[in-house]
Amino acid sequence: MKSSLYLAVIFFISCIFCILVGAFSFMIYNVTINLSAGSEVSFFNIPIFLEGLVFSIPVAAILSCFFIIFYIIRHPSNPWFNLLVYS
Repeated sequence: MKSSLYLAVIFFISCIFCILVGAFSFMIYNVTINLSAGSEVSFFNIPIFLEGLVFSIPVAAILSCFFIIFYIIRHPSNPWFNLLVYS
């Protein structure tokens, strides 16, 4: 039971990390494609960052699930119990 709760913590941490990285990279991409000569450069734009958060949540959830699967393969404790908890 303790290892399954630990896996939930790892899932949420990896999900939050993936969401922040995805939103930041979306923001940087969007800012760089909208650059034009003579305009002000601001590399941190809150509305674009929030839009990136919305776009990166589904991808981050899928990537975090894959990360948990790889973590369970790398650190096996009781795979049947982990499967039962996350089913």
